[in-house]
Amino acid sequence: EGGLKLSPVIDTGYVSINKNAKGETYRPLFDFENWRGRGGNTFSQTRQNLMQTIIDVKESERVLARLDLARFYFAQGDAKEALAILSILEKAVPEIQDYTDFLAVRGGAHASAGQAQKALADFNHPSLAEQPESILWKAVASAELQEWTAAFEQFDATWDLLSDYPEPFRSKFTILALESAVASGHDSKMGKWVDQFEKHGYTPSAEAALLYLKGVTFSKSGRADMAEKMWRQVVRGNDRLYKIRAELALVDLGVATKSMTAKQAVDRLEGLRFAWRGDDLELDILTRLGWFYVDSKNFRMGFQTLSQALRLFPSAPITATLRANMTRTFRDIFMTDLGKTLSPIDALSLFTDYKMLLPAGEEGNDVRKNLAERLIDIDLLDPASKLLKDVAKNASKIEDRVNVATRLAAVSLLDRKAAEAIHYLDQSQDEAKAMPSAVQDERQLLRARALSELGKYDEALNAFPAQNTKASMLLRADVAMRAKNWADATKALMELIGSVPKAHKTLDEEQASWLVTVALCQSHAGDVNALDRLAIDYGEAMDKTSRANLFRILTQPEKVSQFKDLRSAQTKLGEVDMFRGVLDSYRNIQKP
Repeated sequence: EGGLKLSPVIDTGYVSINKNAKGETYRPLFDFENWRGRGGNTFSQTRQNLMQTIIDVKESERVLARLDLARFYFAQGDAKEALAILSILEKAVPEIQDYTDFLAVRGGAHASAGQAQKALADFNHPSLAEQPESILWKAVASAELQEWTAAFEQFDATWDLLSDYPEPFRSKFTILALESAVASGHDSKMGKWVDQFEKHGYTPSAEAALLYLKGVTFSKSGRADMAEKMWRQVVRGNDRLYKIRAELALVDLGVATKSMTAKQAVDRLEGLRFAWRGDDLELDILTRLGWFYVDSKNFRMGFQTLSQALRLFPSAPITATLRANMTRTFRDIFMTDLGKTLSPIDALSLFTDYKMLLPAGEEGNDVRKNLAERLIDIDLLDPASKLLKDVAKNASKIEDRVNVATRLAAVSLLDRKAAEAIHYLDQSQDEAKAMPSAVQDERQLLRARALSELGKYDEALNAFPAQNTKASMLLRADVAMRAKNWADATKALMELIGSVPKAHKTLDEEQASWLVTVALCQSHAGDVNALDRLAIDYGEAMDKTSRANLFRILTQPEKVSQFKDLRSAQTKLGEVDMFRGVLDSYRNIQKP
């Protein structure tokens, strides 16, 4: 179709009568009045005339005639039809995309159609970037992207131009300008713009938006009563968009002033979640609803709702922040008082379903460890072990890996899985050599217990640490009892019990329990003399304990004539587990 040349007939006939901030004159980009049609023709008549022109003009002029039709659609507010015509022009004459007039119309149509990024691309073309009217349209596109600071600066630079813009563009753009001022914290400028806007007049369609935004400024300045008044006016109106936004604002206000609970906020928002679909407002509703669920401690519904928001709007500007906040909240549920009302089973279920929110690195391991300890405390040892295995797998420090392996060994013993305990200890043995002696002693005790449970008593005795502690002596007694070495068991326990108490001195319940076990060992060994000596030395002190009767049965059965009770007591020896108390202490520790 030859080189493109804007003829006076097709061109808008603009003259350079406007000035930019530097005092330079420029040609306006849009002539809405002329583009909409002249002579009082209706929409249909003007459109028909333009279409007929495309047919009637020479082939070389049809590109420009089509551009005129696109301008008409754009000026009438039918951006999609305008873009369809412009797309035809692009394909027919690719070089048309280098022309300012084409770029301006296409950029305006993109902005009007909600295609903000494409609009910015057109208006940032070198031939348009600094043109004042182009800056105004870039402000519109920035506002649509919720890039409020950039939008405010652009609106502020072109406010006088906007004030003279034709309707309905002026009212629509002014509302976006007010939004940008509020969102970027320029409340005083927003108040000034509102005064000018109201003085100049606006289309009725802008009324609800204006009331809503005025309510926002009242709320920010602490005038909750006036904010509520504005928003309730909007709610009673017919503008669906701002009616829903006002409802959301009233919910926020109610929670902030404590006139509404988080649970009540959830009930209100559940009624709104299907009232608006498919854009940022739905995202806003789902996001608020999700966080109010979290605030009301319904974490499952909160994450379910927030995850739906992410799934429906994966490319929204707030997506990254929302996901980060969800991850932080997920961590806090397990690491702070936020989730203290969750039962361990509910906590495990929540963790399993939403573990994709688990923080990376050490924070994630802290969550796993915390949950594992809660599960151990209620004897859910298998899932606790799985969590601890993940901790070991993700631990970067040697001491962390060794500590977790040691903890896994203890949990395996709690679960009566001695072979597994030895496996975890063997697996971490090389790294454990660099650990403090206290850690190594603990690991030796766990190994000795595991070997004892496997019936390897000699190996168990050889595995003991050199230092004798209470736990070590208890385990030594336990191993000896399992091996039916009554003398060694008695020796270990008597070392724990200590010397014969002086007259009138009492024994604590732990000492009393150990003495009963000593009596069981001596009874089982048939050592009558040792039993007599035990009764003489400790009988008076034992009489003051809860174990007195059992002790008398074991040490002096002939005096109480309860031989059948003696046999019953002796059979209990197989049930005695001297180290069980030490193992049980592993249920509620807060560290691996």
